[in-house]
Amino acid sequence: LPQSDIVKLSEEEAYLISGQKDKIAAAECVLSKGASLVAITLGSKGSELYTKTQHVKASPMKVQAIDTTGAGDAFLGGLLYEYLRTGKKTDELTFEDLERIGKTASVVSGISVTRRGGIPSMPTFSEVKAAIKN
Repeated sequence: LPQSDIVKLSEEEAYLISGQKDKIAAAECVLSKGASLVAITLGSKGSELYTKTQHVKASPMKVQAIDTTGAGDAFLGGLLYEYLRTGKKTDELTFEDLERIGKTASVVSGISVTRRGGIPSMPTFSEVKAAIKN
């Protein structure tokens, strides 16, 4: 954790790594170890993004899940893509930046679970853009 700026964990992983039984406490623990952006995915309940000063809840994309293989990877890919588009350091992210990052990550993972497989389920950029507009 001290080597990581951005950490993505499932809810279960967050509790296991931190020893906490509360999402906020788990995120604070990971942040205290050196991370500057923590994303905790909650499956069909969405995700939450944390920095030392902000906390954003991202709603899930409403879909009929077929296969969740690769959903976490898809989420992280969407998160990293949108984060890099900001051109900012993690401690410079605004609440609106975090909302946009969470939404993009949710859309990418939401589309991916409607298909089978890990890599074959990854959406195209145009599919993600179209879903975000809706």
